[in-house]
Amino acid sequence: MASSIPQDGAQLAGSGQQHWNARVQRDEVLDGRTRIVGYRFRVVPIDESAVAPGPEAKIHALKNDSLATFAQQRLAIVPVSVDEWRSFDFRQFATHNAMFHLGLVPDDGGAARWLHAIEDIRSCGARVALDWALVESDLGELLARADAIFIRPSDYSAGRLGEVIAGVRERYPGANIAADGVGSWTEYRACLNLGVHYCLGGFTATPYQEDETQRLAVLDNVLDNKLVQFYWYRVFECGREEIDHDHQALFGLATDLLNAIISGRSAPKIEELVDGLLARAAAHFAQEEALLQAAGYTNLERHAAIHRQLADKAAHLVTEFKAGRADIGTVFQFLAQDLIVNHMLGADRDFFPLFLRSGLAQVKPAAARTGAKTATPPLPPPAGSAMGARLM
Repeated sequence: MASSIPQDGAQLAGSGQQHWNARVQRDEVLDGRTRIVGYRFRVVPIDESAVAPGPEAKIHALKNDSLATFAQQRLAIVPVSVDEWRSFDFRQFATHNAMFHLGLVPDDGGAARWLHAIEDIRSCGARVALDWALVESDLGELLARADAIFIRPSDYSAGRLGEVIAGVRERYPGANIAADGVGSWTEYRACLNLGVHYCLGGFTATPYQEDETQRLAVLDNVLDNKLVQFYWYRVFECGREEIDHDHQALFGLATDLLNAIISGRSAPKIEELVDGLLARAAAHFAQEEALLQAAGYTNLERHAAIHRQLADKAAHLVTEFKAGRADIGTVFQFLAQDLIVNHMLGADRDFFPLFLRSGLAQVKPAAARTGAKTATPPLPPPAGSAMGARLM
């Protein structure tokens, strides 16, 4: 949750005193393990009705908040404009954990000025964050130089957001993706399932326990109705980060769809989740095939044919469902069991030796379980944990 630190001291300016009407607001940055990995340091006016602080006031507030010391240990995201970076000494805060988020404002000039600022930030040993919105401007090519790319989930529908994030991951594999303006823990989990690395927003001010209670209630419904459940174990991992991340994300999307079915969500919402899962699966198949080709996988042609068969059948079933000729249970069973679980633990395991770390191949994989009323494993760490997760 955000914390505000007033900075109402004074600094001599010429023959008089200049009072800084500025404070630092720290916004929590959470990763996929529900850990606070750092903060965004925003300088805002003490008086909310006042004008936004200028660059000198920002620097004064950040110095008083010991930003440079903080950034020696943890991630510190600092929003600045290109003009502010070029004209004022924000370099004093540059460390290996400092990330300067260059925001798009009207007076920041053309690509040459942006490129100079990016290179200067890098030369100071700090990192650069840019907004995905730049892709629609003349500055779109600069995204290839970003260490992190910010996306606002509220700008897209659930299905479109999945497509956008998949596209960013494929086009800029070296950049982290940060979701800004995340409003709930449910949206936080959805963003992680789609491939987001960091989340910022008002959800951090909401008690997580409330969300956990709702999650456990859904789990009880699953057990009562004997529907498929999903647990993620490390033995499902093939050793290639991009593939393992996609597999775990698909588990999460299938779980979201199951939760929506159980809780009686509306048909448009169910269709949106189905479309999002199909889009993520298609993007995953394409990326997996590209990685296998690069690794010299000899059975690539056969594996790609399996992908096409699964995708074609899924598309047909979804079309039938939307036309009222197939029920959601049939669609879910195929998407979750055949498209995701059986394929991942079946055909995909043929290429696991290409990537598996030493010794991991000897571990016997656990199977996805069905929801019979039997003893269930204890709750593990939150979804996204390196130790694996029970995605319910």
